Amino acid sequence: MALVVLLALVPAAWVALKRWAGRRAAGPLWPLLLFAVLALAYALVVPPWQTPDEPQHMVHVEVVRRGGFGAAEQLLPFKTPPPGVARMNADVQRQIVASMRATNAGKWLPGGIAGLRAGAVPGPTELNHPPLYYDVAAVLLRPFGSLPVVGRLAILRVLGVVLATAVVWCCGAAGRLLFPGKRWAEASAAIALAVPTFVVFAGAVNNDALAQFLAALLVLLLLAGVVDAGRIARPLPWFGLIVVLLVLGVLTKRTFVPLVPVVLVAIAVRVRPHPRAMLAALAAVEAVVGLVLVTGADARLASWHRATMTGTSRCAGGHGDEWAICLTPSSYQVSQKVPLVDADELGGETVRAAVWMRGNSSTFALDVNTDHGPVAHAEEQPTAEWRYVVVTGHVPVKPGYLGLALTKQGPGTVVVDDVKLSPFDPNQPGAYTDPSVDLPAPNFITNGSGESAVLSAPTALPGPIRRVVDGAVDSVDGLVRQPGAVVDSAGILTRRAAQGFGSFWGTVGWQVPMPLFPVAIQWALAVLVAAGVAGFVALVLRRGFPLAPAAVLASAIVCVGAAAVLQTVPPTEVEAISGRYLFPALVAFTVVLAAGWRHLWPATTDAFRLVLRLSIPAIQLLFIALVLVPFLS
Repeated sequence: MALVVLLALVPAAWVALKRWAGRRAAGPLWPLLLFAVLALAYALVVPPWQTPDEPQHMVHVEVVRRGGFGAAEQLLPFKTPPPGVARMNADVQRQIVASMRATNAGKWLPGGIAGLRAGAVPGPTELNHPPLYYDVAAVLLRPFGSLPVVGRLAILRVLGVVLATAVVWCCGAAGRLLFPGKRWAEASAAIALAVPTFVVFAGAVNNDALAQFLAALLVLLLLAGVVDAGRIARPLPWFGLIVVLLVLGVLTKRTFVPLVPVVLVAIAVRVRPHPRAMLAALAAVEAVVGLVLVTGADARLASWHRATMTGTSRCAGGHGDEWAICLTPSSYQVSQKVPLVDADELGGETVRAAVWMRGNSSTFALDVNTDHGPVAHAEEQPTAEWRYVVVTGHVPVKPGYLGLALTKQGPGTVVVDDVKLSPFDPNQPGAYTDPSVDLPAPNFITNGSGESAVLSAPTALPGPIRRVVDGAVDSVDGLVRQPGAVVDSAGILTRRAAQGFGSFWGTVGWQVPMPLFPVAIQWALAVLVAAGVAGFVALVLRRGFPLAPAAVLASAIVCVGAAAVLQTVPPTEVEAISGRYLFPALVAFTVVLAAGWRHLWPATTDAFRLVLRLSIPAIQLLFIALVLVPFLS
């Protein structure tokens, strides 16, 4: 019954919108119904637990459902949860592992078999994600606690289908907004139906579902504002709704953050004819930034990953310089992965890690690790005097990552300075005579003395929001601080972009490597996309499309695309880039392709509409035959 009620929301919402705002606002019903049917079919065919990170997302939902709002925050690695919450989390984990075993999940997820045998839920934890999606899902599931966990999974998959159907409506609404009176205005909605990955991942338990819906609403709202369409485009409601959607988006997922620059572009475009309004908006932004800085944006250690959000992990009084890295009871570990291009260079070589350290009442550990396991490890008891700690080890060929960690155990404080990770030649003259003497070798650690810092999110913000803000700041900092490594990583980034493009159009499951369309089909899709973009640019240059919405559409595609490819800057490990991270810009992408293809289309409008409609079953059948069936078999 719950599944039927959720699905009934699609036609019910369309009827309500039609009565309230008219037929043009509601648009045609067929794209919404067709999408819902396709997405629901995929949700039924794809086995349980086989959409990206679905088991761990379900862990988060179940923890909130049983433990209440805030329970997930208590279970983060650097916190000590109440005994009842810890027992509840262990029971949730056992239930999901048992369900995965009962549904033979390892057949489609070979990488998770070892974890399941050990009683662990596969995938990285999702408990540190912003809470909004999980809170909404937990409230929805509370009446269904008596169902098996796979039954609650099915309810949330249908919720994802409903939210994704709303995204399709936003795509069509953007077309109707920008191409009023055009019979092909629904082309953008049809293109959304022709993206198999979007359809198959619609029925997933994942916070992407809510993030993509909010992103689609935001892009549609920005477009309405810059073309001054209707009551919603009036300045006060427009700005107010932008703020609401930004807050909700940041409370949902970090992938929403790349749309913040798009908002700034839309505001600049809208107030451009009004210089006084632009100056007032600029003054308001500066005031907000100043307020943030005053209310707790401390300078924290740059370039290092901190195990906790407490403290800044840096302090004065280094070994021969002003600053050092500080490990305290509340900030007990920092780690850093070297750029992947440097890890490849060090593969097959011997490395030396060395630090100066001092402290009290603690044990200090220095570790070098790769995805193959430990490379080197040392433990020392710090004293009040500076001591030099050095370890050597052999890095395997082609490591997936190479990282160094500084860890403190105990109640005291440890101060660390001059952290180095360098290639080491044991046959070099003087290699072992005095370890503290610098050898002529490059250091692959950045900010090893804690001299550089970045601003942290204000402590007044909730923990999930602070993690989103700090993560965005770290990405920008990596791009600015290590431009050489970013340039050297061009080949890696290009491969990431190609993989992201391929998985945007057609993939299923979350195994590695991802199942994709054959290369020939990927190239054909790339040519079609390039033609659509070229046609859109030509249309804008010929003044057949307004410049203001074009700027919003272009900035959305560029910002979201860049954020998807540059998740870690520079790249520090071999990782799969999923095309679903591009879906927050789906409204912009489909509108650009629709306008570009129509501009280049040599035949009639009726023929254009027919071809687009036929492309939906054509590409879906190709996806089923070439990607889905091999995955399921």
